[in-house]
Amino acid sequence: IADPETKTLDVMMLRTGAMHLNALPFIDQPPLVYLSLESIEFNGDIIDVGIGLRHPFLGLTEFTGFDVKGILITNGSFNSFTDADLVMATDGDTRLLNPDGLTRWWNPSEFPNDGTIFGYYDGVLGTPDSFADYNTTLNAYKYFCDDLDDPADTLSDIDPEGRGVFSPGMKNVRDYSIELGTDGLIFNYAVDASWQFPQGDPPWEAPGDFAEEANQPEAYRIEVTELPTTTLYYDEVESVGGGDLYLSIDVYDWYNTDLHTVKVEWPGFATQAVSAGTTGGGVGYSTYEIDLPACTPSAVGDQPLLITIESEVEGYGDIIPGIPLSAYFIHNIDIPSGSGIQDPVDICTGWGAETGYYDQLDSPGYYFVQPNLASDSNGNVWLWSQRTSNAVSRSTTAFNGNWGTMLEFSSFGPYQIYSGTATDVSLTPSFDGGLIAGLSPPGGSGNALTMAWWDESSWHEHATGAWVIYNVYTSDQIARRIGGYRDSTGRFHAYIQANGSLIDYYSSTWQGTLSYFIIAPMPVGQSDYACQTRTDFVAESSDGYIYLCWVDNGIKVARSVAGTQSWTALLTVADSDYDSPTIYIDNQDRVFVAARHYISYNEDQIHLFTSINGTDFGSADIIFEEGLSRVDPCYLTLKGDADDNLFLTFPYRPDNLGGRTAIIAGNPGGTIWTDICVLTGPHLRHPALAVRPDGSIEVCYGYPSWENVNAGSTD
Repeated sequence: IADPETKTLDVMMLRTGAMHLNALPFIDQPPLVYLSLESIEFNGDIIDVGIGLRHPFLGLTEFTGFDVKGILITNGSFNSFTDADLVMATDGDTRLLNPDGLTRWWNPSEFPNDGTIFGYYDGVLGTPDSFADYNTTLNAYKYFCDDLDDPADTLSDIDPEGRGVFSPGMKNVRDYSIELGTDGLIFNYAVDASWQFPQGDPPWEAPGDFAEEANQPEAYRIEVTELPTTTLYYDEVESVGGGDLYLSIDVYDWYNTDLHTVKVEWPGFATQAVSAGTTGGGVGYSTYEIDLPACTPSAVGDQPLLITIESEVEGYGDIIPGIPLSAYFIHNIDIPSGSGIQDPVDICTGWGAETGYYDQLDSPGYYFVQPNLASDSNGNVWLWSQRTSNAVSRSTTAFNGNWGTMLEFSSFGPYQIYSGTATDVSLTPSFDGGLIAGLSPPGGSGNALTMAWWDESSWHEHATGAWVIYNVYTSDQIARRIGGYRDSTGRFHAYIQANGSLIDYYSSTWQGTLSYFIIAPMPVGQSDYACQTRTDFVAESSDGYIYLCWVDNGIKVARSVAGTQSWTALLTVADSDYDSPTIYIDNQDRVFVAARHYISYNEDQIHLFTSINGTDFGSADIIFEEGLSRVDPCYLTLKGDADDNLFLTFPYRPDNLGGRTAIIAGNPGGTIWTDICVLTGPHLRHPALAVRPDGSIEVCYGYPSWENVNAGSTD
């Protein structure tokens, strides 16, 4: 039994429930003995002070404290939180600049001074509440425990095995950095502690003889990671901010770490976000992911977020019943200066010759059209392209990593075409589309090349040295926009847009019996444009999902388990001004879809949609806008390296006559995409890129060389 008037304890052998208590009555008298001033330094309006706390019950192990906090109580002027009862100090108020957290415990507005250890208590070194009339309900604190032997230690220095104990007789010191408000140094304080009587018989040892309930049920620490897909920015020229914020929050608690509800709010600049449950974790902590879309920052630099961790316990004793017992933390995010959009410029650093490319392939009298690249698992890069002679006859050409050597299809071995055994590889004038992938057949060496294309009534696929032809439609039906792909189960897929439907043709094995599955019927007017991007519109995640993007009066994304045809819609953007989607999945299974957004005939944008968890896509981020006049559709290429940096290529025509190919790099969903190479010249055609396993990048494109207008040209 604690008597705060006489400062005495009467111990009875009775098992008690866990409790929060305000230990200030036990340490405030005599002054500066159990609560001491260790150091002080003035720096303008900031006071840096070392505060020492000594446990007053030397030798009484049964009164070991847990999760002890030295709380600074001041007046505050910020009350714009979702919970209207929350008030805290902010700019212009006296406040703690380096808190370990914030707490609702023992504020005088909600915990009346009843003369007990279960209410507010005026500290003798502070200004009484009767004079200051403190209004804050959230006050900042520093955490005291035996593990924090350096006053500047952070909560990451706490040993989880020690459970944050404050041992009887121990003295702990913490550094407080206090900013003075306009009213000067008007403050008071509280000392929050958690405790439960130990188990078993004396002598007791901490923490082993104390049940988990001796610790606070609230979280005691968080670690916040801003995910690379965060796109926040503030344009100081235009005085406007925007972007999305994606956070991963590790919540540390002594027990029940997965039973919390995590809330993040940025009043005035974002809508409060609430966790949907844990996404992972480890020993002593659980991980929660929070998305705050469509933020509107108002300045650059650090901006504070309030993170609320609601525990499974309801109520602050009998004093504030009916609300979750919560821990509160401030996390500062650094808002970068910029528009979030970069105007492409003519730079090309570190990309080989001054002309911007390592090598050129010259074929007099021919155009190279729609070149494409792929890298295989052995680090080889393959290129294939349609080759047009004076826009009349067309053939296909492939190259290996020795760019000086041009390989006709006959170099790959036996082949067939729909019309029968061929003596050459000329295709019909309606040849179009196609995709190349550096794949390995099951058990293969990683050097296999897979290509696919259409020629009116059939599509063709090459793999492991032999051409395999599948007759898809009758002669009055046209297969367009196709791509070849082998999933992790060993099936070969070809995605074909034809006759008003988007169709997945798949084989039972690497080159087995072909079947098909209609993914989606296309509306009238869309039949030629479903799989509009001629590079990558299909990708597979590490957990065996195939993702597919296509055009359907806007853009759509769906996924299916590899080896099956049960497709689930993930993203539908019903806006006919979107086209040319291309997809990439990084090493963390984050899914990115880039697409062109048509504004007008002379104005386009590049948008990026992002899914962190593989299913939920946020709103589009505009990653390119300024400086673009007209983006050629169908030729976006989006890929990434081993470090999850994204690379994007696309052609655009600033004067609607010539062309420029932009090769762009940036962090996944990065705030500002950086031009690493912009190639200029008339009519640069159909850029594509490949990323080798070692992270090096290859880029290819067609480039006209106008030698003789009457005789045609070379690419």
